[in-house]
Amino acid sequence: PMGTQKMLFSATLDGQVEQIVDSFLVDPVSHETTPVTAAVATMDHHVLAIAPSAKREVTAQLGAREGRTLMFTRTQLGAERVAQELVEVGIGAAALHGNKQQGLRTNVLAGFREGAYPVLVATDVAARGLHIDDVTMVVHVDPSDDVKEYVHRSGRTARAGATGSVVTLALPHQIAKTRNVLAGAKVEPTWADDVDSAEVPALTELGGRTPVGEPVEDPATVKYKGAPRKLDLGRNRHRGADAGKAEERRANEERRASWEDPEGGEDGARPGQGNARSGQRSARSEQRSARSGQGSTRSGQGQGQGQGQARRGGGRGRDGGAPEERGRQSGARSTGGTGGRGKAGDRGRSAGTGRGEERGRSAGTGRGSEGTGKGQGRGRSGAPTRAPRRRGGR
Repeated sequence: PMGTQKMLFSATLDGQVEQIVDSFLVDPVSHETTPVTAAVATMDHHVLAIAPSAKREVTAQLGAREGRTLMFTRTQLGAERVAQELVEVGIGAAALHGNKQQGLRTNVLAGFREGAYPVLVATDVAARGLHIDDVTMVVHVDPSDDVKEYVHRSGRTARAGATGSVVTLALPHQIAKTRNVLAGAKVEPTWADDVDSAEVPALTELGGRTPVGEPVEDPATVKYKGAPRKLDLGRNRHRGADAGKAEERRANEERRASWEDPEGGEDGARPGQGNARSGQRSARSEQRSARSGQGSTRSGQGQGQGQGQARRGGGRGRDGGAPEERGRQSGARSTGGTGGRGKAGDRGRSAGTGRGEERGRSAGTGRGSEGTGKGQGRGRSGAPTRAPRRRGGR
């Protein structure tokens, strides 16, 4: 209504907010407390340029540090996966994202606020409007895509004059974009290059520790004080830490490490991995050769049976040719044959006649002029050919 005073409050004043101001306010007066930057005097920024194979181990080292840690991932599945991996190595962690019911989100936040577990893994749903006391570190497990996102994520620590650290884990293909985001946020981070294991000094300076290694109780399966009374965790309960999956992940990491050669090969290739793949290809080739040999053996057995039946028969083909005539039959049925039938195994192509009689190839089911019936064999490569599908069949 006219004659009233209108005020608009926003955490940030950017282009979108200015559009709303121009649409609804008349001659407004703007007042901004602090600029939109992450350059807080009590906040330290760090970037770890890590190898892909070391990301899980480095994340666990940072999660095992003392104090509360808030980790951010790009996707909801990523948040669940990181939280599950931390639980499996002995670190209490729960996931928070928009795909959870409101009651479950409230319960997870209540447990994290009261200190029931030290690590909260969240998507950008927790980047704005969320205040939790004593969050001493924010870890960008997946780096931010833009400046505003980095500012809001990092702002969950070093609040109200407290101190805090912000750590970004950047894979090789994410380093250039991370530099641009940090430059836009007007911060000068401390870089640690070539972080390929958990033994680097940069992790020790950040307070990283080696986790216990034994699974702990999943915090998401516990009801905390402050959760809704009607919240039923039994309906949404999942298995939590799975020792079998944890052991499988460790075995896969050891197998991957055995394939990789730290020196590398030509053109950036990994000799160990290349030799393993070559061995797999050789094994597949040997299997194919063995199958081809089995097919040739079966085809030879069918040929011998066909010769015996042809010699006992003595009829002529449809065209009246002599037994010594050489011809080819391609799945056709020739009438007038008086010979027997020789089964040559599975359906396919097989040489069903002998040297002195008619030489031919029957592809399919046919009664040859010398009695080479049912030429059901294997193909030239030894692999069985597919039988025609009958209408209405499986």
